[in-house]
Formats: sequence, structure tokens, C-alpha cells
Amino acid sequence: MCAVVPAVLAAEHPGQSMGEKAAMPTSSVSTSTPQIASAEGSVSDVDFQANTLKLTASDGKFWTLTLDPKSTLVWKGGQILNLTDIKAGEQVKVRYTSKEGKQVAKSVDIAQTAAMSTTSATSSTIPTEVGK
Repeated sequence: MCAVVPAVLAAEHPGQSMGEKAAMPTSSVSTSTPQIASAEGSVSDVDFQANTLKLTASDGKFWTLTLDPKSTLVWKGGQILNLTDIKAGEQVKVRYTSKEGKQVAKSVDIAQTAAMSTTSATSSTIPTEVGK
């Protein structure tokens, strides 16, 4: 049976000796997907004409990210907003990909601010003593 295996291999790869490895076909088409990275910090500026978002990270690093009006998603509290809802001073987390030397924002997640309670301690729900 040992003699059969070399004969079968030779039939599958004519013109190639048994010691040579078959060349693997190569493709010029890239199948890699863009790597998504993230940056967090405070919005220092938004320029809707230039479609840029400037971000100052907590470590002091400055970022200039490109906003794509057709594909950048803006989120706040689970709701989708418009790009124009991004304001300077807001805390955000931006997920982006690098494309042609630019960081292109895929999503901007705006942090929710803590809601102030409007309930007063002297609310009418506090029982009072009657007859004193």
C-alpha cells in the first residue's frame, strides 16, 4: 500500500517531485476587516462643516476624529441622535477605524448626565399628626 500513496500523489500533482511542496494560490484581494478602536474623553470642539470631532482624553491625549454624516451613529441613553446633537463639554466614547490616515468615527456614545431629583423633603406624601 506504501507504493500506492506516491503514485496517487504524483497523479494529483503532475510535474512536481515528491520533495516539493505545492504552491498555495494567492489572492490580491484583502479580506481583512478594519480594526475598531475606541477613545474616551471630553468633546473640546465639533466642526460640522469640516465633519470633525476634537476629543481630549483623560490621559491628556488629543484626538481629531472624522465624522461621516452617512455612517457615524450617535447614541445617548439607548436612543439614536443626530450628529448635531454632539456638544462641546460632553463626555463621550468614540469607536473608530483608521482609513486613509484618518480616524473615522463609527459611533459616538454620549454619556448620560445624572438627573437631579426634583422631589422635596416636604412633599405631601409625608404623614402628619392630626389633633396635636
